[in-house]
Amino acid sequence: MPNILLISSSRSRTKYFNEIAKNLNLNVMVIANPISFNIGEVLNIKKRFNFEAVFEEKFREIEMKYPNRLYKNIYKKYIKFITPFIANAYEKEMNKQKVDIVGLWNGKKFPELIALSVAKALDIKCFYFENGLFPNTTVLDLKGVNASNSVPRNIKFYQNITPTFTAPKKLNQRKELGKRIKSQEELPLKYIFVPFQTNFDTQVIYHGRWIKNMEQLFNLINKLSKELKINFVLKEHPSEREMNYAPLHQQAQENPYIQFANSYATQTLIENAQAIVTINSSVGLESLLFNKKVIILGEAFYDIEGITKSAPSQERLTQILTQIDKWKIEEENIKKFLHYLIEDYLIKGDWKTPNEVHFKSLEEHICSFIEK
Repeated sequence: MPNILLISSSRSRTKYFNEIAKNLNLNVMVIANPISFNIGEVLNIKKRFNFEAVFEEKFREIEMKYPNRLYKNIYKKYIKFITPFIANAYEKEMNKQKVDIVGLWNGKKFPELIALSVAKALDIKCFYFENGLFPNTTVLDLKGVNASNSVPRNIKFYQNITPTFTAPKKLNQRKELGKRIKSQEELPLKYIFVPFQTNFDTQVIYHGRWIKNMEQLFNLINKLSKELKINFVLKEHPSEREMNYAPLHQQAQENPYIQFANSYATQTLIENAQAIVTINSSVGLESLLFNKKVIILGEAFYDIEGITKSAPSQERLTQILTQIDKWKIEEENIKKFLHYLIEDYLIKGDWKTPNEVHFKSLEEHICSFIEK
């Protein structure tokens, strides 16, 4: 039986990983935030490992997230300094435990990026956890998460599926982590819904394609709404804590075709929308549960012809919007796709409240990974 090492950098995920170790009939070990200050070993690991890929990924986030150049330079120097110390601890643990498989959360964030780099150098297989795509689910994938996951992108893959799943009737309501500007303004009878994502979401940083942040997204919608005379309704992401969108609200008040609707539940905005325009938010995927027209600006695993429409440029987005009434939703394709996600791809149960069903589903998926 292979040795599995689960690596965490947060208290909640460490708790979850420890529950996995207790409840699965597999050799599972857990490690959280290790660091080794053995200077000799660290100097040696710097000679043997190339961390440029780690630095490139983390520095891209730093460049987008922080405006102060001095702070950015100091932060980058700290990352370069601390990385080999963390990598040394990961390598020692992987060798000591004779690890065959490493489990990581997301795989795109620091310090998990370091663990991933070490595991690949040691030729150790990895799998990746992430929040579920729908209520009461969890993601586990051998390839990656979000736009990097292993979900097939070819519509032909889903043609022989007979949908039998029961779709969630109510979406999880995301908890607001900061204050929002709210109004009770009524929704237009006909509108396109545009959900914001957190401004520094890895989905936006790594897979936003031609849209780099929420201000750029707003400016695009603000411009198109005036040109096309189409109503757009926007909503800030409930988890956004770092951005102040008051200037955007002010601009929205000056445009009769655009409004923020932070007071409304996301499900309400989806159900009443003519279509949804998203970079690659989970809201776009959730909209398929209601057979909605979904237009994707960035890279998303549900960007599949016959299910959604891709808009990799302003010109293409404009073309889709001007022909929105002619777009016929292919409900059967959507049902087959959702069946695959819910019945085959996703782990049953939310990782935050794991139960016996969840652990059984998780063990089945991990065992299928071992066999590959």
